[in-house]
Amino acid sequence: MLYQDLMTRLAIGELVILDGAICTEIKQRSGDSGHGDLAVTRMVESPDLIREIHVDYIRADADVITANTYSSNGPAMSKDGLDAEMSQSITRLSVELAIDARNTSQVNGVLIAGS
Repeated sequence: MLYQDLMTRLAIGELVILDGAICTEIKQRSGDSGHGDLAVTRMVESPDLIREIHVDYIRADADVITANTYSSNGPAMSKDGLDAEMSQSITRLSVELAIDARNTSQVNGVLIAGS
């Protein structure tokens, strides 16, 4: 249903607001300059931070938030020296945090995308 609503909004030329970058927000809020795996390591170490970022984007009127999945694929995790076997569980955690943020915000109609 939400997908159809989004498609209808897009078809009639209505504005749809997407969230912003997760890793940039992690860096700004934590003061960590980090490297490629920062989004994944911070998600595992500080899931509340990721949830808070999602909630803040929702409160800023984002219609679509993006689960923190950009670096959770096996090749990216291997490149950053992380266990690629954890890819599936990390991706699941990313989506669960986004869903939890949507539920916490109590804002109806927010969609969750992967990246």
